[in-house]
Amino acid sequence: MFPAADGRPLPRSNALRYGLWPALRRAGLRRVNMHSLRHSFASALIMGGAAVTEVQPLLRHASPAITLRIYSHWFKTVDSGAVARLSRVILGSLSAAPGSGETGH
Repeated sequence: MFPAADGRPLPRSNALRYGLWPALRRAGLRRVNMHSLRHSFASALIMGGAAVTEVQPLLRHASPAITLRIYSHWFKTVDSGAVARLSRVILGSLSAAPGSGETGH
């Protein structure tokens, strides 16, 4: 996110002091740390409907169970639309009853 002049990553303390915090100040945003950014990243993915099995490797958690333990409160409030999609599949199949001329697909 904030590379040194030679392209290598800055040490975390320098990245915060000389990279992230000045950028946040210029944007008029409150000061946060790298952990806050990580948590915001994961929370935004989940609120966007990402599956735990998609979020887990991005956070480099050893298993989806770890991701669920930390972020389960977000997964409980997300509606990914799975029930609506299932309903369309089932109702689509019903509308393709014999003699209807529809295939349901």
